[in-house]
Amino acid sequence: MDVLNGRIAGPLIVRDTVELGGQIDVGATVRPGATFFIRGLVGGYLRVQKGARVVLRGIVAGDVDIEEGANVEIYGCVTGRIRDKSGCCRRSSDTA
Repeated sequence: MDVLNGRIAGPLIVRDTVELGGQIDVGATVRPGATFFIRGLVGGYLRVQKGARVVLRGIVAGDVDIEEGANVEIYGCVTGRIRDKSGCCRRSSDTA
C-alpha cells in the first residue's frame, strides 16, 4: 500500500491500494480494482469507477461520481453533490 501524506497539485489516478493522509488540489479518479482510503482532503472531484473501492474518512471538497459496480463508504464530509449510480454507497448517516 502506498501512503501519500504530502500535497499533490495535479489530478491523481489510483490504480492500486493507496492511503491519502495529505491533500490533492485538483481531484482523483479511482480505477477498477483499486482501493483508496481517504483521511485527508481531495479538492475538486472524486470519480469512482466500476470495480473500485473507496473509504472516505476525510473531506472531498467537490462532487463525488460513483459508477455502477463501485463500492464507496462515506464517513467523512462531501461539500458537493454525490451522484451514486451504483446504489451501493453507504453513508454514516444511513447507519446512525
